[in-house]
Amino acid sequence: MISVLSKALFSVFLTLFFTFSLLAQVIEERRCNLEMTVPNSEFQQKLTQLVQEKKKKQAAFRTEEDQEIYRLPVVFHIIHQGEPIGTGTNLSAEQIYSQFQALNLDFRRLNPDTVRTPIRFKPVASDTRIEFVLARIDPAGKILEEAGIHRYNGQKSQWTQSDFNQIIKPITIWDTDSYVNIWVTNMAGGILGVATLPILSGVQETTNWANFVGTESTDGVIVDFNAFGSNSRGNFFSISPKYNLGRTLTHEIGHFLGLLHISGDGGCNVDDFCEDTPLQSNNSFNCQTGRVSCGNINMVENYMDYSDDSCLNLFTKEQALRMRTVLENSPRRVSLRFSRVGNIPANGAYAYFEATERNLCPSQTAVFTQKAAIFGANTKIESFQWFFPNGTPSSSTLPNPRVRYTQSGTYDVILIVRSNFNTDTLIRKNYVRIALPDANIRALQQNFENLALIDGWRITGNSWGRTNIGGFGLSTGSFLATNTKDRDKISTIISPILNTQNKSLLHITFDMSYRAIAGKTDSLEIMLSNDCGESFKTIWKQGGNFLGTAVQSLFRTTPRNNDWEKVNLFVDISKAATARLIFKNINYEGSSLYIDNIAITTLDESQVIQANVDFQIVPNFLLKNESAIVKENVQGMPVNFNWNFADGLPSTSTERILSVKYTSEGRKNISLKVDNMRFQNEVSKQAVQVVAGNKLSNTGSKKLEIKFIGTNNYLAGHNTLFDRAKAEHFTDFGKYELLHGADIFFGYVEIFNNLSEVTFTVWSEQNGKPSQVLATKKLLLSDIKRDVVRRQPTRIILDSPIPAPESFFAGIQLNYSPFSNEKVAIYTAETLRNTAWELTAQNIWQQYNEPVVGKTGTFAFAHAIYPILSPEKGQYDKDFASRKILLYPNPTTQSVNIDYKEVKILTCQIYNSMGQLVKKQDFEQLATLTKIEFPTMSAGIYLLVFETDKGVAVKKLILVE
Repeated sequence: MISVLSKALFSVFLTLFFTFSLLAQVIEERRCNLEMTVPNSEFQQKLTQLVQEKKKKQAAFRTEEDQEIYRLPVVFHIIHQGEPIGTGTNLSAEQIYSQFQALNLDFRRLNPDTVRTPIRFKPVASDTRIEFVLARIDPAGKILEEAGIHRYNGQKSQWTQSDFNQIIKPITIWDTDSYVNIWVTNMAGGILGVATLPILSGVQETTNWANFVGTESTDGVIVDFNAFGSNSRGNFFSISPKYNLGRTLTHEIGHFLGLLHISGDGGCNVDDFCEDTPLQSNNSFNCQTGRVSCGNINMVENYMDYSDDSCLNLFTKEQALRMRTVLENSPRRVSLRFSRVGNIPANGAYAYFEATERNLCPSQTAVFTQKAAIFGANTKIESFQWFFPNGTPSSSTLPNPRVRYTQSGTYDVILIVRSNFNTDTLIRKNYVRIALPDANIRALQQNFENLALIDGWRITGNSWGRTNIGGFGLSTGSFLATNTKDRDKISTIISPILNTQNKSLLHITFDMSYRAIAGKTDSLEIMLSNDCGESFKTIWKQGGNFLGTAVQSLFRTTPRNNDWEKVNLFVDISKAATARLIFKNINYEGSSLYIDNIAITTLDESQVIQANVDFQIVPNFLLKNESAIVKENVQGMPVNFNWNFADGLPSTSTERILSVKYTSEGRKNISLKVDNMRFQNEVSKQAVQVVAGNKLSNTGSKKLEIKFIGTNNYLAGHNTLFDRAKAEHFTDFGKYELLHGADIFFGYVEIFNNLSEVTFTVWSEQNGKPSQVLATKKLLLSDIKRDVVRRQPTRIILDSPIPAPESFFAGIQLNYSPFSNEKVAIYTAETLRNTAWELTAQNIWQQYNEPVVGKTGTFAFAHAIYPILSPEKGQYDKDFASRKILLYPNPTTQSVNIDYKEVKILTCQIYNSMGQLVKKQDFEQLATLTKIEFPTMSAGIYLLVFETDKGVAVKKLILVE
């Protein structure tokens, strides 16, 4: 059963309180949203039968069991969003322990407000003889820094119940046989509390009771942080005044132990199966003392009603009996009574261990590691004694023994730890399973549709968690590795062992989504074991930019349908009898990696088909000493890849995707040979052209970024102003003969049609503005996306190079479709001198630093556009012009002399320390000028930017009074 309690609604302003008082009453009075009709519940019928049998025994004689106090270990999972302890949802230990104390007082009827129990109900008010103890160790045997408290940063301000169940519970839940799991967080939708119901063995529930039963990955209680804690033991200002005594948790634990609301969530014909709770019609709200319904004075003081905390003060004898019967009969409730974590010695050792592997093949070895916890400053472990039924050795006194199992079966493992204060024994029943994989199982899958993993699959590392986003939008769940923190953390998905006898190929497919981050090398590695997990070899690995499938976005964090990629792998297993796979993620604090729809199948030799070989190389036009990315594009069943790169570095490779560098000019040949156990195929082609040349750049070493002129509107791309083109101004000073194209570094792209295009364009210059179109080349948005995903520029090469102009513009023409929302945006850099231009919707060319309606401020920028030219007419390094121009005297007063040799100065632009252009001198018209005057300029530091035929020179000038 899930109990839903509504958050209290408080008015800050008194006028609003009066205006909306009726609404507030309706909302605040919804304490619990359980509306479940259960008169025919098989669980309730079976539980009632057990209660009646227990009553008969009690009538005949009283047993020790009836008087025994049942103690249940609890852990409070505090799910916060990174706040300091004691603020927001990261509650203080004092507030948590105030709730813990209130829970125990309520269940033992030691709460001070028992004096408010009406006289008519005092005879049935009962001590449940159920207590709660704080867990002192975690499931790995590690001592908790704060007893009973586990803090986890969920990185989210608020949770829906669905997301919490699917994402947070599976990665934070502790063993439900040993701990009562209680989560505390900020719940959305007015939820104050949620509890899962118990089960009974042999009961196949057919009513909606089964819909509210928790699994091993969800069983427990959720409480909103606004209704958690007791202000009778402190002043905790986050708690709602109506729910400030901790009774929300008392109520939910009642559900967790099998109780219904005393109204039965219905009219007078619906009961809660407790004979000493009067029938009442529906639930009570606020504190309706003396309320009458169904001909009875209602027990509005019962913890299982909807009354305010200040009104609640009792469980009845029947309710206590019912909860104790659940604790004596219900799986995952019985075990709580005997949980070792609730019986920790004050001084002494606590036995605990783990194994490297619990599912083994015959003759395989497991390593057992003792993880005993020590309590008390003077406690020392004196010895270990292990027992391994059917293992070799069968016993050991080593701390971490290695044990081999040769016979199939399921075996216990026992560890006895002796300290100078105590002896503690841990028996883990059926802990090790020894078996060959079933020969009839020839396929494995893991689609993450359910909260629990499919049998035999395992997860290691706390970076993994399930999310309700599925691959390509075709499913409702996937697994993600949160790589944004805990650098170098390794997480794995481990498959069961598959029988591969008499099979030839292993076919592995999975869906993946990842957004590459500059400089971050998160990686995914697929590893295969043919010896049941004794050893593994890597069969596929990608990381960093090569791992990317999705475009970075400031406005979206989760993958959309077209952000996924399907990976296909084939592995030769013709000489193997078993196969086990590991999906290994190594975190480098990049971004989240999503995995979905893992499928592993085996194929007979007769099913193996030939591979059709092809490959892609991007770009296929290179300058000397540049690299290209080569990626196989093979259809069929490829197993082995063998590359040969003429004049390339490396010259050979067996990777599926790699980077290749060329240091010499010419057309280069690439060949790829692919084979499997039946077929071999090869393709060879002249795939790369390498030239000696250079790239022009106006961005220099400035920081590149995407600039916005409004939400999701781009300065250097598509926007609501409908700019028609973006262009960058260049001057090559006549150094080059041919213009081949350009690299454009796009930072964002959205695609809705794979055939959509933009047009790369080169314009001539006239009167300082773009003029005639000199060359164009269509550019697919899908190609742009490929490069944006890999965080690399997109190279556009003209069909035929054009003579290199001494001055020109290069950029893109933009298309706008009324039927889609496709977008591209170019990286820009802030610069001292604006070189960026745009063509407006009114067909007017203007610079970025000109004021424009619809844009705030002015902009001095350069686009990340880099024209490719060759060959160079003479080689000059980047500092050549600076070395050939001298200023004197410097510092100076009103003029400076210029001495220049071996260069031709075209213009000089003078900028002040604020980056403002204060003077521009044209040297072409005054070729003999060797002095610049400054009659009106004030003292200060200035930058003189000289454009020359041998490059740009920047000089610092100091003017003094």
